[in-house]
Amino acid sequence: MTLRLCQNLRDTVNMAVVTNDIYTKEDSEFLTRNDAMPAERIRGVETGGCPHTAIREDASINLTAIAELQATFEGLELIIIESGGDNLAATFSPELSDLTLYVIDVSAGDKIPRKGGPGITKSDLLIINKTDLAPMLVRRLK
Repeated sequence: MTLRLCQNLRDTVNMAVVTNDIYTKEDSEFLTRNDAMPAERIRGVETGGCPHTAIREDASINLTAIAELQATFEGLELIIIESGGDNLAATFSPELSDLTLYVIDVSAGDKIPRKGGPGITKSDLLIINKTDLAPMLVRRLK
């Protein structure tokens, strides 16, 4: 999703991306390899632990990456911060986000919406992906 957002917005929006991984910069390297945007506009953060901590309890490593991008690229309109992982409890620190989008996958069935974690209940926009698969699911969403 981050790749597609970058490819669709990069020519009209002054933007950058921060990705979060535990011990690598795999996600940022993926974006660079796939020409999401110029490599210098992508920052890979190595959290050294659960990426969710870096977006929730101690956002300092992400705030540093954001500050570097803002100092390098004047007038940034959008910085996408990719959290990494699939933790249902993951929410972003208010320090990091003006707007939160949460994506769930219909093929996971009713498990994610039934649990109703913060991503479901507190996001500014909930995106339900792969809706074309819904008729083929054994479980039905109500």
